[in-house]
Amino acid sequence: MKFSEKLTKLRKEKGLSQEELADKLDVSRQSVSKWELGSTYPEMDKLLTMCKIFNVTLDDLTNDEVDFKDVKVKNRNYFDSLMDDFTSIIDNTYTMFKNLDGKQIGKVILELAIIFIVLLFCKIPFDLIMDSGADLIENIPKVGDFFGNLWICIVNLAYVAAFIFTFLYIYKTKFLDKYATIKVEEKEAENEAVEGEKKEVKEERIIKNRDNDNSSALFKTIKAIVTFFFKFFLLCIFVPCMFGFLGLFVAFFVVLYFILQGALYMGVLLTIVGAIMLCGLLLKILYSFIADCDANKTAIFVSGIVGLIVLGLGMGLCSIEIANTSLVNEIPTHNFDLYTRTYEYSAKDNIVIRNSIYGEVEYVEDESLGDRILIDVSYYNQLANFYVDEVQYSDHKSISFFSDGRFNKDLIKLVVEDLKDKTLHNYEKLYEYHVVVKGSKKSLDNMRKYYDEPATYYEDDNEEYLRLQERIDKLENEKESLKEENETLKNKINTYKDSINNL
Repeated sequence: MKFSEKLTKLRKEKGLSQEELADKLDVSRQSVSKWELGSTYPEMDKLLTMCKIFNVTLDDLTNDEVDFKDVKVKNRNYFDSLMDDFTSIIDNTYTMFKNLDGKQIGKVILELAIIFIVLLFCKIPFDLIMDSGADLIENIPKVGDFFGNLWICIVNLAYVAAFIFTFLYIYKTKFLDKYATIKVEEKEAENEAVEGEKKEVKEERIIKNRDNDNSSALFKTIKAIVTFFFKFFLLCIFVPCMFGFLGLFVAFFVVLYFILQGALYMGVLLTIVGAIMLCGLLLKILYSFIADCDANKTAIFVSGIVGLIVLGLGMGLCSIEIANTSLVNEIPTHNFDLYTRTYEYSAKDNIVIRNSIYGEVEYVEDESLGDRILIDVSYYNQLANFYVDEVQYSDHKSISFFSDGRFNKDLIKLVVEDLKDKTLHNYEKLYEYHVVVKGSKKSLDNMRKYYDEPATYYEDDNEEYLRLQERIDKLENEKESLKEENETLKNKINTYKDSINNL
């Protein structure tokens, strides 16, 4: 295969146009066209640069006896290509501004500002799509708010991506590529003007290569730093995504168990399957960036489309299933026994009941109890452990109630039975307890007077604290005043001493 045919094939496989390849080789597009037509042949330094661009050997590129079908070209991974494009834009921007005068720089900045403002106004159609879609989605019962916020997030991310891509594309084509084309044409004109003066051309190339080496060293350092922090950032995303991936698998088997028991919520299962596919795809992409591995773009694209389709179908079915499910804020019908435990105290102990977030306290007057106080605590002992904490103080006894839930397979069966009937109850109430305090009116009034409201118990202490704090602040001010007065007196004493010594 001839060199011209190999060059054309390599350029197309790399996805480069003749102009883009010419820019990388620092020649004109016409030169690349002549090489591919076979009318001219590139110089050795250009051949070596081509080998680096296409990742082939010089023999594979120049030996006509080598059939290029037998040559396996190693494609660079997407991350390296992305970083090369990024550093290329920085490098070309640095070179362009370095060679422009003040007037030209001002013109470029003004045009970029206009483009930036125009792209900001382009958010208006995105806002219209976002608002209309959110208003439509929010009408879905029960899950509308969640999916409406998700829609707003997706549209905003789409706008940001479109903004960055469009701005960089316009900047590259209108400014960087245009400037590079002008410089290449100027260089070709200079080469034609000095044709025959080999020595001067050689010296010019040596100086240019030295400048390129210095510039490339700078941007290689920038690339290394950016690469390190970018990979560290991706690693910080990768770790929680891995735990999320494992959590999705756990949720998958839980929902699958419910379905096998007869609670048919296929939309939830499809949603989890779609989320697993997309999360796995995200982990694969992150790993390819972090480990510099090649990723099959076609497989990633197909997997992403399939995952989005499954996720969309699952969310649609899930919305219908949730809309058809009734939420009842009551304790479900169950076979759990309500257990009651009774505690007896003396009213002389000045009992204090500390309320808890999982309990309610009810006071019942019973004159037959006299000085006795009975406390009945009701709870479901199959689902929760109950504890009483008693602390004796000098003037009262503090009583606090605590409970902690525990796993019960009967509760799982209860949830499954409810899901079969498309109903969900408030299962948290099964872990609550109810406290009934019984005593005479005098005993209960005494408890309410000091301790019924927790804030009341500390009210006097709070006032005393504020009074003492005010007193401390006043003494601190007096201390500062006395300190200043002491310094003034010391200065007067020193002045008198100096006057006496001068006599």
